[in-house]
Amino acid sequence: MGGFYELSPEEADALNANDGCEPLTFEKYKPHRKPGDEGATFRLYWDSQVPAYPPGHEPAQQQLGAQDAAKYAVYDAHALWKWLKTHERDPTNSFWVNREDWMRLREAFDATMAIPDFVQKLPHHSWPDFGPNTTWVRKAATTDVADGTKRPVHCWSAFVDGSERFRTFTSMHKKCNSASDGFYMEGPKGAERIVRVERNGCTSHCTGPSRQEKCYQIDRRDGGSAFFNIDEGVRTRRAKPKTGQFWSSENRGRLYKSTNREGTRTKYFEGPKDHERLTKLESAEPSGIFVGIHYTGKRDKERVTKVIRRSRQSQGDVTDTLYKKGPKGRERVWKRAIHNKWSIYYEGEKHQEAVRKVVKHEGPYESPAVIHCDGPRLGEWLVKLEVCNRQGDTHTVPMAARMSMVGAAWAANSVVIPPPAQG
Repeated sequence: MGGFYELSPEEADALNANDGCEPLTFEKYKPHRKPGDEGATFRLYWDSQVPAYPPGHEPAQQQLGAQDAAKYAVYDAHALWKWLKTHERDPTNSFWVNREDWMRLREAFDATMAIPDFVQKLPHHSWPDFGPNTTWVRKAATTDVADGTKRPVHCWSAFVDGSERFRTFTSMHKKCNSASDGFYMEGPKGAERIVRVERNGCTSHCTGPSRQEKCYQIDRRDGGSAFFNIDEGVRTRRAKPKTGQFWSSENRGRLYKSTNREGTRTKYFEGPKDHERLTKLESAEPSGIFVGIHYTGKRDKERVTKVIRRSRQSQGDVTDTLYKKGPKGRERVWKRAIHNKWSIYYEGEKHQEAVRKVVKHEGPYESPAVIHCDGPRLGEWLVKLEVCNRQGDTHTVPMAARMSMVGAAWAANSVVIPPPAQG
């Protein structure tokens, strides 16, 4: 774990040697700069190890010189804060900064700033603090290895007034990058239940009585979330798991929804557990267009069948729907329906769909009409026009070849609604 650090004259000279400079300000390092001074320096470790022992249990030899042996970079503290206030990784994008360093810089430069969501996903290099009545206990056991042998393992548990409140993963310092990774519990002594599991930036939320807890939501490190139907009897395996660890899929319900960090994209799933298939994706584009994509097919073979685009126009919302055919990855548009007033039909493979027919549907004051087209994609021209009068008679009007071109807004993948189709 890093922190503010006063450089000695010798350290500053070493960093400034060979045209060296501070990597964010490009200025020379200055010695004896304390927190609050202009040019104060901050050490950011990139190989700082997760503490293997909770407070009060660290071996003396491990404490001695552990920080100085680690590798770190020295930054201008204020310049580093300007970067980290909106980034979860160091200025070279090489590693995740730890939460303690981020909070230390915030306290020094902008203590009233709202803490962004991404900070909750940063690794902890401090063990969870449950107050002065916390007792840490090391639990040892053995586990079966694939070669038929057994090997010793251990975990740490935090007890508050006799009730277990936290338990690490077995030998957690070898598997996890945060000292806060583990099982968080609530409930009276002997009936503690898992309510949350943190592991490598992901948080699993659980519900249910002791030893029957079910995971109903997972918050991913990228800020997105997955939601599970918990009515299928899954449970955690706290003691001697047979086929998987707690965070494996056997301890979750059926996936039915997932979202991104901003909440602008939502995926919906159907099907039995472990065979969930994507059925719909909804997204809100920055341009104000709402998009709904519908899928069909087995898991991992879902193909797009329909794309609904809804945009707000001056005269109200306009719905633009694309209908698709073909296998996954090669779905082609064969029909486009605009606001229930126009239908456009296409021929051709994906990205080569050319307009072949435009149908204007009958309205209260309008007669139906069909426009036939020919030519390659984005180069189509009108061939003939068919108009049906009130008596049901159809009149065909041939068009001069290549004289009346089809507008690009009628193309299969155009996000522009053709002006005649908006009204």
